[in-house]
Amino acid sequence: MPRLHKWVTMTRQWHAIRIRPGAEGKAHIGLCSFGWCPFLPVETVPRWLGHRTKRILGWRPLIPGYLFVHIDPAREHLSQLHDIEGVIGILRVDGRLSPIAPECIEALQVAVRHGMFDRSRGIYRPFTTGDLVRVQNGPFGKMLAKIKSARPHRRLELVGDFPFRLTIDAGQLEKISA
Repeated sequence: MPRLHKWVTMTRQWHAIRIRPGAEGKAHIGLCSFGWCPFLPVETVPRWLGHRTKRILGWRPLIPGYLFVHIDPAREHLSQLHDIEGVIGILRVDGRLSPIAPECIEALQVAVRHGMFDRSRGIYRPFTTGDLVRVQNGPFGKMLAKIKSARPHRRLELVGDFPFRLTIDAGQLEKISA
């Protein structure tokens, strides 16, 4: 078997980068400016403007304090990481670089792309008393019901083919047009 040089055996791998709390966006921009390929998994969340008068969509990191970068540690100058605002360093285990399996990152990218971490679903569809809805998941998934009363903080009371009154989060409901 031929002997390969060390630089031939190394390839680009995913690594976790530690970030100062709240500096994920700045670190992402800084890593892009150095020509690296960062991946910051985020979840979409509702945010209030003013004194709870208007809701907007925002984002927050899915894994606070970390983002992922696709690099070749043998060829990249990892010392440049400390020059990027918000970056603490690359994650190491027992002092050694610890790459992340590409399948894990790919699965996370697919989940983000398909909206699996979208916490805003159901929030912008206002429900009123008497609306016909379908429960999306859980033990009552696919069941139809009517909204009996809307409560603050997105909790709704339903009446339907249940043996009892059900209180449920609005994010688990889908409005059915009558």
